[in-house]
Amino acid sequence: MEGLLKCPHGLVTGCEERQGLKIYRHLQDGEACGLLNGLQLTPEEILLEMGQTFVSSGNFTALAPYVRGGELAEGYVPPQASTALNEFLLFFHASAAVRSLIYETVLTAAVSGDDITFKELLELALFALCYARFQEETRTYKRKVKELLPYFGAGLLDVLAALKIDYSRQSAVSCFYEEYFFQLKYEFWDREVSPERHKQWQAVKLLALGIQKKNT
Repeated sequence: MEGLLKCPHGLVTGCEERQGLKIYRHLQDGEACGLLNGLQLTPEEILLEMGQTFVSSGNFTALAPYVRGGELAEGYVPPQASTALNEFLLFFHASAAVRSLIYETVLTAAVSGDDITFKELLELALFALCYARFQEETRTYKRKVKELLPYFGAGLLDVLAALKIDYSRQSAVSCFYEEYFFQLKYEFWDREVSPERHKQWQAVKLLALGIQKKNT
């Protein structure tokens, strides 16, 4: 049984495959989950549940060593980690609600001074945005990058420097940068952002500078 997540009942649920069909069962009692198996949930709700489980369980910590600078940190990724990374890419790109959840979690970590959650989760999100396969649909990709601005504004530049995500690379990383700079210059209006958000931006900047000092 694999693919653990919490179902809407609040129970940890595993997914098993039988005769080509995926069946979700509660691990606590082995009962099939009627909500997940009965198609009583929308795909968006299931994706959000996957995202919430991923964040709350701290699963991103196991994946953090495999991403650096907006790309894979090493050529070989173990099958289990590779599967988990692909699942993350799936629910991150397929659900705006999941992306919002991740960004809000990152901001909360910045405000509380939790530099590990801040760094690991945001690095995964930026890895997803720098992943070439999801840049192919231009309009969709533009919208996803645009979503970043209300959460981080121009302060994201400090984060990119701290995480050593380098604009000069001839890769999908540079594509991400170009779109981010375009949005920042022509479409983002930071005066519409709330004072509370500006405080969060300051916390992000301070944490990013702290990470940068540790790396030098």
